Amino acid sequence: LLNYRINNYNKFEQAINNIDYKLYINDYETLQIELDKLETLLNNSISKYFSNLLKQFILLTESIILNKNHDKPNEAMSKLIEALKMTTPKFLPSNYKSFVYNSIELRILMNMALIMEKMETIEKSLEIMKFCMKTAEHNDNIYPEICYNLAHTYHKLKIHEEALKYSNLGIEYYVKHKNYNGISLLYFRKGIAEYFLHHNSFMDSLNKSIVLCEIFRQFKLKDMIVGNCRKFYG
Repeated sequence: LLNYRINNYNKFEQAINNIDYKLYINDYETLQIELDKLETLLNNSISKYFSNLLKQFILLTESIILNKNHDKPNEAMSKLIEALKMTTPKFLPSNYKSFVYNSIELRILMNMALIMEKMETIEKSLEIMKFCMKTAEHNDNIYPEICYNLAHTYHKLKIHEEALKYSNLGIEYYVKHKNYNGISLLYFRKGIAEYFLHHNSFMDSLNKSIVLCEIFRQFKLKDMIVGNCRKFYG
């Protein structure tokens, strides 16, 4: 057990939580701060297991920075493949259904699906995302992230019933587990789905999204939501 002990686990958990939070509020510019923290932990790690876990998170974060800040999807995809091969050496994007994945591996695969939308088609992205959804444990903190990305993907495909379904599933997770990081975004997706489905409740959902942004001081996200509502939906 001592060989697998994770030193500085609190700092690791804090860095990962900060990354998740910044992804939810579209704050990609400051991800380098969290990446530097992970690299410092890696340099001080004496556990091989923890070192490998850190390396996977580092590669994942580097991939997000390459994709979001520098618009380099091919390089971003290479980072994700490298990360998965650390624990699944025979992994290839073409044979992803052949393996069983843990939580961090599912997170990596989900980000592959997001990049696939740029590199191939949105349908291919949806296929991988649905596989992630089928594989994820319902009490895993990756579950609501998959719900949100599925809702957003179905929105792009104009399949609003499914967008509403996965928005509700994500919201239910957050309420059940009392973890509210991404709930404001899910209420936004829920409200837009209801808007296109002509549900009278759409404005209630959008207002909840705005109020939650204010409660959690997600002011940049609030501005983005309000701006998108005005620009795209009048």
